[in-house]
Amino acid sequence: MFEFKQVVGAATGSNLSDVGWDGSELVAFRIHLPSRIAYNNAPSHRTERGNILEWEQTLADRMRGTPVEIDVQMETQSILSRTLLLFGTTILAAFATLAAVIWWVARRGRNSDVAESRP
Repeated sequence: MFEFKQVVGAATGSNLSDVGWDGSELVAFRIHLPSRIAYNNAPSHRTERGNILEWEQTLADRMRGTPVEIDVQMETQSILSRTLLLFGTTILAAFATLAAVIWWVARRGRNSDVAESRP
């Protein structure tokens, strides 16, 4: 099990001039992880596609410097290896199906040639 921890603290940039924001806007941190997620402390506990997490915070909290604590535990096997295995298996199955169809058509054509040559 791999663990990822990070605390996102206060922003280091300067304050913006009046741009019409009231502080209720959301600031989101989205993380795409390379393997399946076993545990997370995201407020929604919802994962997208099995490996994407999101933490949200209001702009007012972000400007005050309220920290966002990110804690994730993920499996050691990469999603990439599973995906490549799936694609490889699918390609092999497609070639096997194509070979079977070609063999069946060739065999059927040979049988009809033999039947036509008989008196």
